[in-house]
Amino acid sequence: MAATSSSLSAEKDRDGASPSAWVIGVLLVIAIAVVLLLLYALWKFWPTAATLKSGELSPVNFLGIHRLVTPDVRMFIIVAIAGALGGLMHSTRSFAWYVGHRGLKWHWVPYYILTLVIGAGLATIVYAVMRGGLFTNSTTTAVNPYGFVAIGAIVGLFTEQALEMLHRVASDFFAQAPAGADTIPKESNGSGAGTATVPDVEDAAAGTGAVADVEDAAAETGGGTDVETAVAEPGVA
Repeated sequence: MAATSSSLSAEKDRDGASPSAWVIGVLLVIAIAVVLLLLYALWKFWPTAATLKSGELSPVNFLGIHRLVTPDVRMFIIVAIAGALGGLMHSTRSFAWYVGHRGLKWHWVPYYILTLVIGAGLATIVYAVMRGGLFTNSTTTAVNPYGFVAIGAIVGLFTEQALEMLHRVASDFFAQAPAGADTIPKESNGSGAGTATVPDVEDAAAGTGAVADVEDAAAETGGGTDVETAVAEPGVA
C-alpha cells in the first residue's frame, strides 16, 4: 500500500513539474523566432493588387526558395499564416502569464505548440467556408486579402469560438448525428426520458457558468492557485 501511494505521488509530481529557467528561456527564444518567421512569410506571400487582378502565376522568393504561385495559392497561404500567428499570440500570452505567476507546467507545453497547427488549419477551413458559401463571385480578383487575413488571425486567437461557429454551420446543413454507444440517459424531469451524448468540457463549462478566462479567475482568487490544474477545460490556457 505504501509503495502504491509513493508511486502515485511520484507520478503526480512528475506530471505537475515546472520547466526550469533555462528551458523557459529557450521556449521564449523559439516563440520569438517563430513569430518573426511567420511575419516574414506573410510579407513575402502577400498578394499585390496587380497580382490578384492578373490571376496569373507570380514569383515568390522565400528563404532563398523561388516558386511561381497563383493568386489562389497566395490567399490560402497568407490565411493559414495569419491563423498560425493568431494561435501563437494566444499561446504566447498564456505562456507569459503562467511564467509570471510561476504556474507553468510541462504538460501544457504541447498545447502551446499545437496552437499553431490548430490556428492554421481552422483559419483555412473558415476561409474555404466563407469563400464558397458567402461570396457569389468567388474569383480571387474580387477578394480583399486584408479582410480574410484579419479573419484568419481572429480564428487563431479564438479557436473555441471558431469551432462553435463551424458546428452551427454543420448543424444547419447536415442531419443530427445518431446517438452512439457512449450515450447516457437524460435526467427525468416529469416529461419523459431520452438519451443524450456526454457533453464536451467546453459545453459543460458553459452550462455551469464556469469561468472561461483563467487569467480573470486567478485575479479574482488572488492569483495564488494553480489555475492549470483547477480549470477543467483544456482548451483555455
